[in-house]
Amino acid sequence: KNLQEQLEQLKMKLKHTKRKTK
Repeated sequence: KNLQEQLEQLKMKLKHTKRKTK
């Protein structure tokens, strides 16, 4: 429920998405 934790998880998801998009 931490904003920072959610932000980090979102960043990780974005990284995974970017890698899959490549």
